[in-house]
Amino acid sequence: QYEWSPAAGLSATAIPMPVARPAVTTLYRLIVTDAFGCQSRDSALVTVAPRVTVKAAGPATACQGTSIHLVSTVKGGEAPFTYSWSPSTSVIAPLAKDTDARLDSTMTFHVRVTDRNGCNAEESIIVRVLPVPRPRIAAGGPLVFCEGDSVTLMAESGYVRYKWTLPNGSTRTGSSI
Repeated sequence: QYEWSPAAGLSATAIPMPVARPAVTTLYRLIVTDAFGCQSRDSALVTVAPRVTVKAAGPATACQGTSIHLVSTVKGGEAPFTYSWSPSTSVIAPLAKDTDARLDSTMTFHVRVTDRNGCNAEESIIVRVLPVPRPRIAAGGPLVFCEGDSVTLMAESGYVRYKWTLPNGSTRTGSSI
């Protein structure tokens, strides 16, 4: 005969192996009685560790071929924490709390955090890759001309900023120079 107590959090109290799911840390006591009425006692402390959560953050978009910074924020659980970012082939430091990653296409990054009790949490972040702009320059006349003459160079429209670097190292802004 088996007698488990307290009953809170147990799947049953009169079986040899109940499943324990207590809401808080609980000391369970067991009294066993054999066919002759002899009894014995034991107890087991079931510890409920605090839940760990993780939040992954980074840019929602990035230009193709650039590096981004990914950050993880942990709440709950018990330190120390271990981290695992994936895909590990794209992140610089896959076992770090925060890491950098290089992007060539839209990717989903995952971070998994495990605390000292073995409790873990995961989160993902999608970073959409934007194509690198490929500006085209048009000339407002011939590109070969006599000394003292000039030609207007124009970048195609549709960009937010324009920056021209001149042979002497100075810069100009605007869609044409």
